[in-house]
Amino acid sequence: MTHRFFVGGLLMVFSILVAADQGAVVIGPADTGDVWRSHIFAGFQAQEQGDYIEAENQFAAALKTAEASGPLERVDTTLNNLAELYRAQGKYADAEPLYKRALAMREQASGPQHPHVAQSLRGLAALYKSLGKYDQAEPLFKRALEIWEKALAPYNQEVATTLNALGELYFAQGKYAEAESAYKRSVAILEEGLGADHPALSTSLNNLAVLYRTQGRYAEAEALYKRQLAILEQGLGSERQEVAASLENYAALLRMMDRASDAQAMEARAEAIRTKNLPKKLPPCPEEPNRVNVRVSVDVKLDSATGLYSYAYTVASDSTSVQEVDRFAVEVIEPMSGLRAPSGWSGSRFSGRPVVGWYAIEVEDPDSVPNDASVPPSIVQIKPGALLSGFSFRSPKPPGPVKYFVTGYVPLGGSSDAADDADAELIAERLVEACPHLRRHILEQAAVGTTLGPVDAPSVPALSPAQRLPSPTE
Repeated sequence: MTHRFFVGGLLMVFSILVAADQGAVVIGPADTGDVWRSHIFAGFQAQEQGDYIEAENQFAAALKTAEASGPLERVDTTLNNLAELYRAQGKYADAEPLYKRALAMREQASGPQHPHVAQSLRGLAALYKSLGKYDQAEPLFKRALEIWEKALAPYNQEVATTLNALGELYFAQGKYAEAESAYKRSVAILEEGLGADHPALSTSLNNLAVLYRTQGRYAEAEALYKRQLAILEQGLGSERQEVAASLENYAALLRMMDRASDAQAMEARAEAIRTKNLPKKLPPCPEEPNRVNVRVSVDVKLDSATGLYSYAYTVASDSTSVQEVDRFAVEVIEPMSGLRAPSGWSGSRFSGRPVVGWYAIEVEDPDSVPNDASVPPSIVQIKPGALLSGFSFRSPKPPGPVKYFVTGYVPLGGSSDAADDADAELIAERLVEACPHLRRHILEQAAVGTTLGPVDAPSVPALSPAQRLPSPTE
């Protein structure tokens, strides 16, 4: 079975397997019974698209799942992923304690020399580098490097990546000799392990070129930019966005060398690549996802033994709805537990908002989805005239009026002329820029109504066990 995951106003489709015991994510067959894996990969996809709100929602839901059911490897992996997300946003105060907690858990579980420990060390070091705390960052990078070298042998891509990061640290401090040594070692390791023409060399070659450019060693920098450009064109093709970025960097060097005409030629090539596969006219803005007419009912039961209320919702879409329902959410007051979803749907809390939501994720055939940034429908969306039950959770809080949110499926069209994923992504980004409502949070685009949910103070008479309450909309 294959799933789809919402990325803000967009949506991604893929099959997944997250290897917690490896501390890494790999592509593989989907495991539909593993909610944690679904949240983790959905978080990665949202982060890749720049939708940090959705990514945080997914990682936070994954962390709740991991903390509730284990194993510990999933907890520390999720902590590390969430820390990386916060660091990418510049939320360093939020990221630091998560890195430290993941590091402590990994050291205790696997020992101080395990590669998982090196991963957390490198992330924490990168955070300190971003904060300008170079004295704290350097020993962490060096310790991570030592672990990688011992655990994985000197000629390993993780070693090369850590050396490149250490070189960037030295460069930021003006320690150019140390930076050059680290960059050169990184290049040598990648050449030894992957070959002299592998695209993985691009970052280290670029960084070394920037170093030489900064030192006024223009001829050496130019040779590296030429090599990087040739590697990318040979390995990825001449019309990729990575090639455009390389051309732009090369052009900046040429301008410093007073070769304006050569620079202009590079910049023109880069601009041609950036725009070639974009349609001359973007698709029209999609309609807002709120053209649904629904009726929400809820069964509320009190378990006298545990003191917990169970809330079970049914969403009925009226035949007058224009769109199929693909998301349902309800305001909640924490704590809550036992979140359940209908078959083919997934549920999670919204980070930073007192809301829990469910969304349709199962698609029929991902291979039939065109590479054009279009959004395929889920096969379990609620069609007009149909209803769906199974949205439920438990809470110690009594029932009272709360808001619900419902969205309808709206395809986000792209261009079938997109040459690759990067072009399709760029088309989608341009469309989001052109359509203001796509930049709003999904809950701000939803149809809104009132139902019953957990509140701080009871707004209705006390319930007897197994008593059912209708929604205020019934």
